[in-house]
Amino acid sequence: MACEPRIIEEFYDKHRETIESTPEELIFSIDETFINKFKKKKVALPEEIEHMIAKGIPNFPHITALCGCSMTGKSVPPLFVLPCIAELPRELKVFQRERHCWFTSTPKGWVNRSVFLLYCIFFIEWLNFERQRMPEDIRDKPALIVCDGHSSRENPLALFLLASANIKLIVLPCTYNTHFTSI
Repeated sequence: MACEPRIIEEFYDKHRETIESTPEELIFSIDETFINKFKKKKVALPEEIEHMIAKGIPNFPHITALCGCSMTGKSVPPLFVLPCIAELPRELKVFQRERHCWFTSTPKGWVNRSVFLLYCIFFIEWLNFERQRMPEDIRDKPALIVCDGHSSRENPLALFLLASANIKLIVLPCTYNTHFTSI
């Protein structure tokens, strides 16, 4: 279901001051996506890995990724949500060790409130590191995350941690088209 332009305009009018006062380098959009086992895509592998681990697996599980980027195109390492794993496979440890991405697990590979909390913790740690690379005149300014209204965002501890880290969260109306309206 699409969102009426009036609702989007009212939303942006309400948050205009916050958005316009935040440097582009500190405005982030986050959203989840899933890995589609039915699409044939090319694959990128790190130099240390010679073969795909999922090639030809007939019952490929549902895997979700929480992804983010800034308005300037800076990517936040994604958090992959794998179903029912007790230990991260060796082939994936290199990605996490090199800080290219993060991993967690839920029974079915979906994002929930605990996963959102974990993503916020990872995001805060990542952004604190990135702030040190930013120009001094913006590095201590509040950051902004723009996201959809997925039920996982209803996590008081995550919201408290974000606020404590000088990060504001704005939840977009009309969940089903937020990938078009978030940045």
